Amino acid sequence: MSLNDTVVNFTPEQKAAINYRGGALLVSAAAGSGKTKVLIERLLSFVDEGVNIDEFLVITYTRAAAYELREKIYEELLNRLSKSPGNTRLRRQAMLCKGASIDTIHAFCSEILRENAHLVRLPPDFRVADESECTMIMNEVADKVLSGIYEKLEDYPGFTALIDTVADRRDDRLLVEALLTLYRKLQSLPLPEAWIKNQIEKQNNLTIITDISQTDFGEYMLKRIKSKISHCLAGFISLRSTMTKHTEYESKYAQSVDSVITQIYPLLSALDIGWDEARRHSFIEFPRPKPIKGHDKLKETRLYCIKELKKHLKELEYSSEEHLKDAQDISIAITALLRLVLDFDAEYAEEKRKKGVVDFSDLEHLTLSLLVDMETGVKKELARSISLRFKEVMIDEYQDVNAVQELIFNAISTDSGNIFMVGDVKQSIYRFRLADPTIFLYKYSEFTEIGTSQHPDTTMHGKKVHLSHNFRSDDGILKVVNHIFCNIMSKEFGELEYTDKEALVPGRRIVKEYKESKEYKGIG
Repeated sequence: MSLNDTVVNFTPEQKAAINYRGGALLVSAAAGSGKTKVLIERLLSFVDEGVNIDEFLVITYTRAAAYELREKIYEELLNRLSKSPGNTRLRRQAMLCKGASIDTIHAFCSEILRENAHLVRLPPDFRVADESECTMIMNEVADKVLSGIYEKLEDYPGFTALIDTVADRRDDRLLVEALLTLYRKLQSLPLPEAWIKNQIEKQNNLTIITDISQTDFGEYMLKRIKSKISHCLAGFISLRSTMTKHTEYESKYAQSVDSVITQIYPLLSALDIGWDEARRHSFIEFPRPKPIKGHDKLKETRLYCIKELKKHLKELEYSSEEHLKDAQDISIAITALLRLVLDFDAEYAEEKRKKGVVDFSDLEHLTLSLLVDMETGVKKELARSISLRFKEVMIDEYQDVNAVQELIFNAISTDSGNIFMVGDVKQSIYRFRLADPTIFLYKYSEFTEIGTSQHPDTTMHGKKVHLSHNFRSDDGILKVVNHIFCNIMSKEFGELEYTDKEALVPGRRIVKEYKESKEYKGIG
């Protein structure tokens, strides 16, 4: 039985996600929108077209999720086979399902490394250490590295300053914690060693910098301040618009509010130039309005806007020179910490090699080194060979990928064109595990909407589709959720504007209608 026999079960957006064949596709699937069902039906629609199920790579982010997904695919194949018991092709697909590549990213990487262990100096019987064992080895190595440094302090300039900055007077526990935290975070980068060396060079260049905005810290702060000031400006403009409905209040307060608005615009422009230029425009005056009785709510709104603006302007209180002096004073300690991470990385790698073990980040980095020349970015022959094995690379919970995993997926795909990505950035909760939801957000902003169209992608990016219908919750619950998130979620808070496209759409009535039909077999 083909998908077309059961199209009544799917919304137009779900059908678009299932049937699209034009290239890379990003599915933004809201909570309860049936994303797993869509992924399975898309996979089986390829099977209906003659593709074998073992020609897909399906990636999930936990072993339990991978097992559950494999079982659901297998059950659906058996369901179809029960309706067509003589279908030998379906019988073969059910058999192939047990060995299909439906697993975690780390299981996939482990498989590649076992086939090519000699190329990355790994023993063929290497073992993946669990988190507790890795933590134990890390602490042992950190203690060994620090002991060696204490014995030859004269060979480690800046280490004493680092101790004074990070550690307390009793022990260096806080230093070890800072070292391991930084090391773990850097493992989400494709080239952590290159990043560290680049940061050391930036620290060395602090003496020739003339404005703090030329540093990463200063650039970040100016962008952050500009975002906050822009939000304040929007508040004043909204207040000014509201005032037109209250002529008496407007006659007394308009001049004061207009003056503040006029002063904010050059400040926003100056924030793009440099720190001291922005600081020069940050001394905003707040003219006292003419007295008036009543209109308490409007008065409170104005005072709140002024309070918020003053709070953010305070961040420009110190000059660029003062910030640069602080940066230079702490530079020697930061450089020492970065060099400590390099020494730790080398010792940790050697200790793992002696024990014949790898950790999860090793699985990713070593696999990437087999697939891509990291100096040129060119795919290696192994990547091209692996990409020929898969009709499509399907990634579940795509909001939880990191930069290393993203490069792996691109390497084993066909020019990044046969990737199906499904997830919901609003459900990204694994930043503490080094997930990078900005990868999802970039494609979400760059990919063009397909709606219900099946036309191939003609852009250099890809296509996207929204699954907004929620089939789990009552309309009243969804209304409350939408109301809360449209008021609190923004690019500043949550990195995404909660617009009508992101809002949850009631879908339980659709389920009810489908259940009344004879062909119902489930949506959510």
